[in-house]
Amino acid sequence: SSERKNLETPGDYATLFDRYESIILRRRESAIKSVGALMHDQPGVLVCMEAESASCHRSRLAKAVSSLAGLPVQHLAFAA
Repeated sequence: SSERKNLETPGDYATLFDRYESIILRRRESAIKSVGALMHDQPGVLVCMEAESASCHRSRLAKAVSSLAGLPVQHLAFAA
């Protein structure tokens, strides 16, 4: 998105994802609960193009699903 264009520091990413968490995810609580319910029935994964979870919104989404559904989060990383 246009909001990601000039991100350079970990603080820049944190600010963007804090905003994502406080605005976008709060509006989608019902959908997040549904994802958690589905993951109780069958394992699932959240994927994105970002290699590092700290540089991606998926870490915040995973945290929200984990919090609402009581599920653990395991971040996977690829070895080069």
